[in-house]
Amino acid sequence: MTSRPRIWPSLVLAVVASVGASLVAGIVAYAGAFAMGWLTLEDLAQPTPPVLLMTTVALTGIVSLGLVLCAASLSPVPIVERLGLTRGVFRPTTMILAGLFSMGLAQMTGTAATLLLGEEAFEILEFMFPLDQVSGWTTVGLFVAISIGPGVYEEILFRGFVQRRLLARTRPWIAITVTSVLFGASHLVPQQMLIIAPTSIWLGVVGWRSKSVLAPIVAHVIHNAGTFVLAKGLPDLEADWSHLGVVLATTTLVGVAMFASEPELRPNQARGARTRTAV
Repeated sequence: MTSRPRIWPSLVLAVVASVGASLVAGIVAYAGAFAMGWLTLEDLAQPTPPVLLMTTVALTGIVSLGLVLCAASLSPVPIVERLGLTRGVFRPTTMILAGLFSMGLAQMTGTAATLLLGEEAFEILEFMFPLDQVSGWTTVGLFVAISIGPGVYEEILFRGFVQRRLLARTRPWIAITVTSVLFGASHLVPQQMLIIAPTSIWLGVVGWRSKSVLAPIVAHVIHNAGTFVLAKGLPDLEADWSHLGVVLATTTLVGVAMFASEPELRPNQARGARTRTAV
């Protein structure tokens, strides 16, 4: 008789591989910058230097992914199956639409939150991600670091390692909710956690219904890339009700096209989709 997989190791690793990795990466990156004379105490009051941001994100990804791969290798099932690194059931077009839908959700949440709370409440995000200060090849490097890196290692950790283990022991809505809370908490900044909350839940649904971590990876990368391009290309775009309406209409159209073209996303296909495999 196969024993039921334990949940708590996955939850502990999620905290260590996300929050812990971010803190360690930040300390190492800033310590190195101080040691090399690239940063002074006065610089801490300024927006994060792009090169330092790229270094921190890269180190976070390396540490996080390394911990996940080591932990997954201890599973009795193959690491590819444990992390969901399979083709899945979604079409490529569905993955792309899922990414656009994800970006729309974040845009709607961010715009609505800005209208309700004021732009001042979200100035810290501009301080953390100073896109107006980058140009040339630095823009390309930052694009790769912010768009591709987190889209890969965060999804392998949360929708792959954590959520798949939870799906083996709990109902899908519980697995997705718990994973989403952990994913949001890993970003540390309350304003960012608020904006990505609906997106996190959606990426959980994508991972569950696609039966693979590949679909949420593609969707997450498209989401990050699109958000980066919008923030860099339209820095003066104001958050107003007309903007919210346009985003809402566009996201709705994308959602209709996605649900109409992908049978696996329809409610009648979700019945009985709860899987309990020893992963």
